[in-house]
Amino acid sequence: MNRIALCLLAFAVSASAAPWEFATRKQGRRVAFVALRGTGPGGACDATLVFSRLAEAGRKPVTKDDATTPPLVIELWLTNAKQATPFKLTDFEGPDATDGIATMVLTAKEKPKTSKWPTSGWFSPLRDPTGGSDKHRDAGEAEVFVFGLGDSFAGYRDLLALADALAAGADAFTIDIAGRAKGAPRLRFDVPLAGASDALKQLLAPRK
Repeated sequence: MNRIALCLLAFAVSASAAPWEFATRKQGRRVAFVALRGTGPGGACDATLVFSRLAEAGRKPVTKDDATTPPLVIELWLTNAKQATPFKLTDFEGPDATDGIATMVLTAKEKPKTSKWPTSGWFSPLRDPTGGSDKHRDAGEAEVFVFGLGDSFAGYRDLLALADALAAGADAFTIDIAGRAKGAPRLRFDVPLAGASDALKQLLAPRK
């Protein structure tokens, strides 16, 4: 393959991966998010990876008016749950779910670090990461499934460590989700990193 063809291929690959975005929702919630194209047992899966926190939140859970706010929440939204078939999303649904495992592999300076977190989730209406157009799902629209990655209270330090690592710059970042049963179907997402450092730095910046 000649140099021109290689350049065109590199451009096509980079153009197909949308960069990370940062936004501040109403009520002061900050979000950093990126669209993903992953693979499941039946083929391609579309998703959005969303990091969110309150603008005034520090780096520890805060309790106010009998409500506790975690310092960071990380969610993976499957934007069309049917694409995951035959992956059993119902095994992950609700507080009584059979927890699956989300495996994160982040590589920085050629050194991979693996984290494994319990994860469960829920079916959801159509959602907008910026909070601009959340609405109930209309008939015929794709159903969304949301994975809550990690424990935003007991394991919040792990979530912050991942966000810090992305803010510092990474070479590669992969998310793999599977049930506990041996040989269970898996979902895999190679996360694009264009704009990740800038978006995560804005998300984690202390309140001015």
